[in-house]
Amino acid sequence: MSELSVVYAFYSPLYDELSGANLIIILYAISINIAVLYICYTRYQMYKELQNY
Repeated sequence: MSELSVVYAFYSPLYDELSGANLIIILYAISINIAVLYICYTRYQMYKELQNY
């Protein structure tokens, strides 16, 4: 929840210049980046577990 408040504090000055659709696109891109990082992290964990055998 703290990350969301930081993102909101960062984008709230830009909100007057951006439309709601642009903000949704920005949040969508951030969520895609988080998902990609999570997938890479889980694959890295699996790789480390395979190395332990």
